[in-house]
Amino acid sequence: MLDVSRGIRLKGIGTFESGETKVEASFEVLRQPMQTLFIVEKMAVKDVFDPGIKHRGQWTLVGCLEDKREIRCEELLLTRLDIGKTARAEFSPLGTLAIGKEFGGPVVEAHYPLIGFFEGNAELREDDWSIAIVDGENDSQQTGRMSKAWRIPIEGLILRLKHTDARMEQYENKALQVMQLLSLACGNGVSCHRQIISWGSARKFEVWRHMTGDELGPGPCVPSFCIQQFLEQVLPSWRNWAEKKKAEARLAISYINLFSSGYLDSRLFQIMQAWEMLSNAWGHTVNLSEPEKSLKSDIKRVYKEWRKKHPKADPNGFLGDRINFSFRWPQARKRMEALAHGRGLDTAKIGLDFEQMKEVRDSVAHSGKMPEKMSDNGNVSLKLLTAARYGLQLLLLVELGYSGMVVTAERGWRSFIKIGEILKNY
Repeated sequence: MLDVSRGIRLKGIGTFESGETKVEASFEVLRQPMQTLFIVEKMAVKDVFDPGIKHRGQWTLVGCLEDKREIRCEELLLTRLDIGKTARAEFSPLGTLAIGKEFGGPVVEAHYPLIGFFEGNAELREDDWSIAIVDGENDSQQTGRMSKAWRIPIEGLILRLKHTDARMEQYENKALQVMQLLSLACGNGVSCHRQIISWGSARKFEVWRHMTGDELGPGPCVPSFCIQQFLEQVLPSWRNWAEKKKAEARLAISYINLFSSGYLDSRLFQIMQAWEMLSNAWGHTVNLSEPEKSLKSDIKRVYKEWRKKHPKADPNGFLGDRINFSFRWPQARKRMEALAHGRGLDTAKIGLDFEQMKEVRDSVAHSGKMPEKMSDNGNVSLKLLTAARYGLQLLLLVELGYSGMVVTAERGWRSFIKIGEILKNY
C-alpha cells in the first residue's frame, strides 16, 4: 500500500534549459497531494547553477527516469535556488508533465485515478465504451476520510476506460463526462491529476496535469451503492445533450459544489444565481398575471403623466426603467417554479422558498450581508441554502433521467429513498 501522505517519488537524469542556459543534472520528482516538485541533487547545484537572477525564468526539462521511461515538461518555474550548505534547487511544473512515449493509433485502455471520489465501484458498457470504477492500491474509504480531515486532494478510486477504436483525446473527453456526472452524484468536484494511457504491452504514456474541481463539496445526493445504476441511466442522456445544455449543467454543478465553502450569505447568493440561470436556459416564457399586468399598466400611465409635468426630474428615464425592472421578479419566480414543478419537484416538500431566496439575494447584492431577520438565525438560513442546493441536485438528476435511490434526511437522520418519492404525484 502506498503512503498517500508521502506521494510518488521518481529519480532520473535530464537537461534543464532556460534561454541559452542548459544544465544537465540528476533530479528527483516528488509528487505530493498539493504540489509536484523537481529537486536537483546537491552536487549538481554546486557545480552548475549560478545564483544569478537569470535562472529564475521559465525552464524546460527533457530527461530519462531510472526505469528508462522518458520524462518531459515544457513549463517549469525555478522556485528555490540555494547554493549554500543545503545546495538545493527546486522546480515546480506550471503545465503538463509527460512520462513515457505517446504512440499513435487507437488506445487500448486508460486509467484515471480520481480525486474526490472514494466510494461507488461500478462496471458498465455505454456507447461502445467499457467503463469501470475500481479500487486503487490504497484503501479508498480511509483515503477519503484523510482527504476530508486534511482538506487536501488525494487519489481514491480509479476510473478505467476501454474502447476498441478510440484515440487519446476521445478517452479524455469520455473521462471528463464521467467525472462531471460523478461530481453531481457525490456532491463535490471529481477530478483527476494523472492519466495513464496504454497502447498494450509496455507501451504506456502517463500525463500529470491538474484538472480544476472543488473536491470538498456539500456531500452526495446519490448513494455510493447506486453509482453503477446512476451512470448507466445518465451517460446516454448526457451524450445526447447539446453542448450548450452541457455547459449550463456544468455551471450549475459548479455552483452546487461551492456549497461547502465561503460565507453563508455568498453561498445563498450563488445557489440563487444557479436557479435563475437554469430557469432562463431551460424554462419557458412566463407572462404576468392579469392583475400584475393591470398594475404595471396603471403605474406606467401615472409615470408618463408625472414625467410630462416634471420633464427634468428624470431626463434619462431611470425611474421608468426601475418600474419595468420591478416586474421582472414575478416572471423570474414563475419560471423557477415552472422549471421545478415541470420536473416533478415538490418545492414545499423540500422546504424551498423562492421568495425568501430573492430576499437574501437582494440583500446580499445591495448591502453585502444577510437580511437582519435571518442573520440572527443561522439555522433558518442554512435550511434555506440546503433546500435550494438539494432541489437543484434533484432537478439535474431528473433532467438526466435518473430514477434510482437518492440521499435524503428524515427527522435529522440520513436515509435513502427512491427519487420518485420526493417528486409530486408519487
